This record gives sequence, structure tokens and C-alpha cells, in this order.
Amino acid sequence: MYIDGIVHFNEVDFEVNDQDFYTFLMYLGKPFTGTLKEENMTTEFKNGNAHGEAFEYNKEGILIYYAVFENGDYVLWKNWYPNGQPKEDSELGRIWNEDGILVKDNGHWLHRSNGAPKTQGNLYVNELIYLAPNGEIAAKEVKTDSKPPYVYFDNVLFEWYNEILKNPCPELHAELSNTNSYTRFIWGWVWTIYQKQPKKAMTILQDIATHENKEIAKEACEMLNDLKNKTHLEYIKARWL
Repeated sequence: MYIDGIVHFNEVDFEVNDQDFYTFLMYLGKPFTGTLKEENMTTEFKNGNAHGEAFEYNKEGILIYYAVFENGDYVLWKNWYPNGQPKEDSELGRIWNEDGILVKDNGHWLHRSNGAPKTQGNLYVNELIYLAPNGEIAAKEVKTDSKPPYVYFDNVLFEWYNEILKNPCPELHAELSNTNSYTRFIWGWVWTIYQKQPKKAMTILQDIATHENKEIAKEACEMLNDLKNKTHLEYIKARWL
């Protein structure tokens, strides 16, 4: 239905691509070209694909989402909290928490304690380096098929693992599940410690099991259980390494 030059979405006239709303959108049997309005969001389409700008406002009229598309693909996007504070900027690779504190910059999550980057580098190019809050290297993930991908720096990890495991932005975790993705290497490190100092590894896991990061704490409990029950070695390697 046309209103003021804008087509309002309805399930009768539109046929949606179940895999991706922003591609192959059909209107009255033909690829849709025009401005689509669905609730508080408007999106420009061309030949069935999102192409142009998209805006979303909350009930108070505050802009909370802006994006630019090209032939169904995102070019950039920005999000704001309901109070108008910035939340995410894809161009800058930045995310802010609800208090306005920057928690991700240039695509790298930041330590909550001091805003220092948790990582540097790029695994797709060469290697990803995991950093402690003081800037020391805690681990490296190397792009390779011929040797173990991780290099661990035990002295740094012994001192900083608790801080490294803190979720940089807990309130966004439900939306951005990868807030914990830069801590997965910790299980491989615990396993290497277990090979040399089993009691030390178990103590570390017991400590992590009480961590404020509930998802990480849960996994520590599960790894503890696997090691205590002497779960099959291949299973442990498949799950934790």
C-alpha cells in the first residue's frame, strides 16, 4: 500500500526471501524498487535488493539505526541507544556501552579495566595477538596448517588470565555473542599447563569457575568435570583445543 510515496510492508503484497530480507524482495510478483516502510524502519530498494539508505526511529522519534546498502549488501551501519548515545559504528569498528564508554575500537575489543586493546593484528593476514591490559603479549594465534596455531606466554597468562576473561561489554552479550570469542584460546592454554602441572591447571580452572563472566565460568566447570572424570583424550582435544 502506497502512502506519501512510501510502500508499507504487508504479507499479502510482498514475498520475502526467508534467508535474507534485504535481497530478492518481491512486490506484486516483481522485484521491488522503492522505499519500504516496516513499522519504524524505512529502507530503499532497487530491483529487489536493499540499495541506498535505511533509517529506524524509536517511539520517541530518536534515530537508533542507520545503514547504507548496495545491491543487498551492507556498506556501513550505525546504531544508537534509546537515549541517543552512540552504540555501534561499523566504519570505525567501534562499539560503546550504555555508559558511553568505548569498548571496541578499530575492530578490537578493549579491556574494561583501562581501555587497552585486547588484541592486535589480523588472523586472516598473518597472526592475531592477544594482549594483557598492560600491553604484554599473552598469546598468539598463527595462520598455519602445519603446526599448533597458538603460542602461549605462561608468565603473562598466570598474572592476567582473570582480567583477560572479563567480558568487555556484558550488556551487549546477548546481541553480540562474539564478545567472548577472543577468550577461547584460554582453554588450550589450560590444557598445556595440565600436561606439565595438573594441579596448577585444576587450580586455575577452579578459579575461573567463579569468574564474573558467567559463560566462561560455566565452561570452566565443564572442563573441570572432563578432566576429573578423565574424559577420553580425543574428546577433550576436539572440544577444548
